[in-house]
Amino acid sequence: MSRHRELAFRFGSDIDLSAKAYLVVVQWLLGQPDQARGLADKTIAESRQLAHANTLGHVIALVSHVYCESKDYKTLSRISEEGAQFCEANNMGFFTPWLRILAIWARANSAVPGGIHADELRQALASYAATNTTLYRSYFRGLLAQLLLQSGEVDAATQETEFALKDIAATGEHWWEPEVLRIRGECLLAASGSNSIAAADCFRKAIDEARRMKALTLELRAATSLARLLVTQSERAASRAILAPILGRFEEGSKDLDLRAAKEILDQLPPAS
Repeated sequence: MSRHRELAFRFGSDIDLSAKAYLVVVQWLLGQPDQARGLADKTIAESRQLAHANTLGHVIALVSHVYCESKDYKTLSRISEEGAQFCEANNMGFFTPWLRILAIWARANSAVPGGIHADELRQALASYAATNTTLYRSYFRGLLAQLLLQSGEVDAATQETEFALKDIAATGEHWWEPEVLRIRGECLLAASGSNSIAAADCFRKAIDEARRMKALTLELRAATSLARLLVTQSERAASRAILAPILGRFEEGSKDLDLRAAKEILDQLPPAS
């Protein structure tokens, strides 16, 4: 790490730690949640040791997504609140609203979700948009869609997924597209049971996109949503056929909540014939 230290002042952040922060996200996507979490903790600690403001802000902003998506809301709340305050104190206007969005998401999921959190997140997302960036905007719209869905605002949630997909098409930032498609499918199901075919289509598209990108974790999430839908349609064998092979490709993460959710469904299904 020390040999890169001077470069932080030339390029804006320490390239070694920035690369590790991106690797944390990649590991999580690839289905390596334990490795991602371990590297996230280590990279934050090394960034604190470096004591370079932009590097620390950048690292916290990136690795916070692993705490967010692993549903470790206690750690996410602590890291994102601390990071937002740090970035604001150091006049880092880009990362401040980014981390405020994640802090709001953590608070919303640590209590009873409701409209007040969605309104807060909308305001934070507007502040983020004011920085004139589209980076990660589809990701944040996905969070807002889920909050709206949790609070019963199904039409607004569906609309946010539409906005997110338009952002993805415009920017080419496809890494989160499978999850946006999955959320859209959940919105369609919440709107009406008659949308089951359209919802299943969203889930299947999400599986295909995630598989194309080798994003095993997102593939599992979409497969879990589809399997759950198939169970309600008494398609139990089809549910197992979709979910079991994907779950079987994981080599770690026995405590991960996405894996547990998938396993709970499999445990309720009859064994393969």
